[in-house]
This record gives sequence, C-alpha cells and structure tokens, in this order.
Amino acid sequence: MTQANLLVATNFGTAIHQDRLEFHLNAGSICRAMTSGFAEGGAHPVVRARELVAVLADRAIMRELETGDFAHIEGDDAETVSVVLEGQLLFEGYPPSSWTPTPIGVVGPGNLIGEEALGGGHRVRMSTVRCLTPSRMMVVYRDELIEIITAKAVARRLVFSMVADRVHLSNKGALASSATSADVRIARWLLHMHEVFGNPSNPTPDIAATQEHLAGLAGTRRPTANKVLQALQRDDLIALGRGRVRVTDALGLDKWLEQRSVDAP
Repeated sequence: MTQANLLVATNFGTAIHQDRLEFHLNAGSICRAMTSGFAEGGAHPVVRARELVAVLADRAIMRELETGDFAHIEGDDAETVSVVLEGQLLFEGYPPSSWTPTPIGVVGPGNLIGEEALGGGHRVRMSTVRCLTPSRMMVVYRDELIEIITAKAVARRLVFSMVADRVHLSNKGALASSATSADVRIARWLLHMHEVFGNPSNPTPDIAATQEHLAGLAGTRRPTANKVLQALQRDDLIALGRGRVRVTDALGLDKWLEQRSVDAP
C-alpha cells in the first residue's frame, strides 16, 4: 500500500461522516417527526427489536454469526434487512484505490442493518458489516418486510423507530469524527462504543475493538491512537486489554472532552 493510499485510508472514515453529516441530521429530524407519535414510553431499542421480531413471526430467519464473520459485504445485492438481537458489528468502507477497509461505524442490539434494501429499484450493500462479537439477528427479505409494514401499523411504527435509531447512531459517529484533534475524536468514539456495548446489567462493558479499529474510526494512525489511549489510561479514564478497551470512568471522560473543548483555540 502506497503512502498516498494510506493517507486516503486513514482519513476515509472522517471524510464519509463529514460529507454525509448534513444529510443524516436532516434525515434524523424527519424520522423523529415520523415516529414521535408512535413512541411508547421511550422503549429501549432491544425491546422494539423483539417486538418487531414478534410481528414478523415466521417471515424472519434466525442467523447466528461468530466474531469475525461477515453479515454483509460491500457491493453485494441488498435483498434483506436484519434486526440485531445480540452482539456488536463493525461497518467498514473501502477508500478509493485501496484494498484495505476502513472502519466507519459500530452498531449493537436493537439496531437494523441492511436498511438500504428498502430503497426502490436494484440496491447493493454500501458497506461491509463484520462481527466484533458473536451475534444473533433475525433476517427478513425486503419484499416481505415491505408487505408487512404496508399491512400493519405496529410494524410501521417499529421500523420507522429503528430507522430513526440508526440515523441517530450515524449522527453520533459523524460528530465523533468531525473534531479537529485526534485525541478528541478517539475519546468521542470510546464514549459512543461504550454506549453501544453497554446495557443496564453491564454498565462498564469491555469494548471488543483493537487499536487499529479505533484509529480507523477516528481517521488517524495506530501509533497516534496508542499514544492517546495510553494517556487516557494513565488518567484512570479507561483500561486497556488485548484487543479490548474498557471505559472505567465515562463521566470523567465526558468531563475530559468538555475541558478539551474549552482549551481548544
């Protein structure tokens, strides 16, 4: 890989997020408006996912994947939509003139993946989706899902709510990648992934992400990511492990980010 290609790859995630930020923010507002009358007490995304699976009944197929397995591959035909029930998955894109994928996002339980299949006409996958942890999802073919949401108001409510959640997650990723400083980008991604990996029974989860993953998400290089992570660990904000990181003080990391914003020129 040439140095020029490497520079393109390391900044690819940031460029994608910045280019699409305005679209995602507008789409998020539209989706929230569409679902505002449907929300039932701010149901947890996992609760909504299970409700949707119940509505889909025998139309959906259970799919179980191991760490490293691919849920989707960029460029493949987009014929299905999946509801993530367990596990966390990494979205990757390929920069121009490069065979090396760059991480661009992370999702977890309660999220939809493959929603590009719901667009009209022939659709292809816009990113590669790979499992960071063992994952379970229910898969439904596009035509069957469209038939169900056309016929059932509850299905429309749930799908619109989950699409809004995905847009919100994309917004957070875009905002995390928009900072000028690499240390701020990395810290924002850590808090974002802390939320994706966490749940009420495990508020301080291990984040199954390597330093290469974090560097790619933040649009920087691994040595820079390592330097930032080591500094955050010295400040007792995170704990590093082999291929994993844990945010031990989320409130402290959030305050650290606030201070960095104050100190920024």
